[in-house]
Amino acid sequence: RETMPAILAGNHESIPQNEDEVTFGYNISKEEERLDLTRGYQGVYDQIRGLIPVPCAYFTVDGRKVKVWKAEKTDEYSEKETGTLVFIDKEIGLVVDGRIIRLKELQPEGKQKMNSREFRNGAGRNWEGKKAE
Repeated sequence: RETMPAILAGNHESIPQNEDEVTFGYNISKEEERLDLTRGYQGVYDQIRGLIPVPCAYFTVDGRKVKVWKAEKTDEYSEKETGTLVFIDKEIGLVVDGRIIRLKELQPEGKQKMNSREFRNGAGRNWEGKKAE
């Protein structure tokens, strides 16, 4: 809020980057895009958010890849084991360490992006209780 007006007005003082402190980001591999359910609740949520919009985090169920385009943390709990898909309020969620991450926007392999309700009514209708890998 403070910097943008100065940039737009043309009177923002830029500071050159110290070349000795420069670090380079590496390319994300396909293996890093797969959801790592061992990271814990916050780690899985951060992995999803960190890979949006591209390359996008994914998991597999019954050998089918599903990309996660949008997720939401909740205060909801489940006694099911980590990686279990659960249905909540006509949407689909992923249990991680007893807590539920709502999967708000998904893309099954070979299909277009869809919201959680559409996914649950279509491709994911028989996935309640299945394990995401």
